Parts: sequence; C-alpha cells; structure tokens
Amino acid sequence: MISAIERGLQDPRHGTLEKLLRGCGQELDLVLKGGEGVDPTQFIPNLGVALRARLRSAAEGSKNVERMRRTIRWVSR
Repeated sequence: MISAIERGLQDPRHGTLEKLLRGCGQELDLVLKGGEGVDPTQFIPNLGVALRARLRSAAEGSKNVERMRRTIRWVSR
C-alpha cells in the first residue's frame, strides 16, 4: 500500500494518512490556502462605498470587537 501511495497509484484515505503520519511522529493539520474560502458576498457590496466611509465602518467594527473582548471572562483550566 505505501509503495502504491509513493508511486502516485493510490490516494490514501484520511484515516490512513493520519496513521502513516502518526507513525512518523507527525500530525495532519488542514489549513485553508490564502484567498480560498473567502465569501465575496461579504465585501463586494462595500466596494461601491466611498473609501472614507469604509474606513469609518472598519474602525467602528474594531471598537465593537474590542468592547466584546473586554466583556469575555477567561476561565483557566
């Protein structure tokens, strides 16, 4: 099986790949490629808004995030 994977004749299943990596002291981590997974519906409507207004909105959003961050109670485990 490993030989077939190495030669590109077989694609391992997720579980098989995890077992092979674990045997090498490694682990599998899935990471999105830059620019992928972006939902353009979140920003396309704002492209028609003036830059100054977009910056003002971003600054307000940042303030809101900071307010929310301050209200979080961090629990030590």
